[in-house]
Amino acid sequence: MELDSDGGLEFGFVPRKIVTDLQDIGNWKLRADAIETLQTVVGDLGKSDVYKVEPHLPALVRFINKLLVDPNFKISLTAIQIFGSFIDKVGDKIKPLVANVMPSLVDKLGDSKSAVRTSDVKVLNKLTAIVGPSPVIEGLIAGMKKDNAQTREEVLNMFIQTLLKLKSGAKNEFEAAALVPVLARALRDREARVRQVAIEALAVTHSIIGANRVNSLLDREDVASDARRQLADRFTVRALPHVAFDGSVE
Repeated sequence: MELDSDGGLEFGFVPRKIVTDLQDIGNWKLRADAIETLQTVVGDLGKSDVYKVEPHLPALVRFINKLLVDPNFKISLTAIQIFGSFIDKVGDKIKPLVANVMPSLVDKLGDSKSAVRTSDVKVLNKLTAIVGPSPVIEGLIAGMKKDNAQTREEVLNMFIQTLLKLKSGAKNEFEAAALVPVLARALRDREARVRQVAIEALAVTHSIIGANRVNSLLDREDVASDARRQLADRFTVRALPHVAFDGSVE
């Protein structure tokens, strides 16, 4: 553990007792109190105090990462919220560590609890706004290989949310085009719902890079003729998915 010289703090600002209590796996009440206290401590961290955390960022992210995948619902959900609050404080200093935490955030997209999925989506959107879409998209792509169909569907919905925020411009068009092979593979998914969301994601991509380019990119992929017909029909409809108040894609 990373302690300050006085031995009372970890990660530059967290009282040692909080970390110790969270590691007491057999005492759920103690851990529940500790995670709430940690949430308060992170919330109270001033931006002027971020310098205290910077030397400890890798260790702190590893610690939060373990809490994200904790089997206890309350611990995991609160850890997601804590991470969201934390990245507000540290800003783009989190960028070098995004790859470390993305696997856990992607896994939470397939959680059976809607509260976890909703909180996770909020954090992913916040992370995208802070570090840019590329590091987040790169981490999300791995989620398309998950056995959990809910994860694959929610990853596609995250792609849609990200694409909807992109405006015309060479850099954004490049990022949109780079997703086409991933979305094309999703058209072959064994789950109909995943295939349908992939079509919607390609419709948004079509609106960004245009018909000629998206069709040219699809020509390079193994897309069944019936899927191409579905896409052609969808591309004639100008209406695009939108993000609802709760962060879900409709």
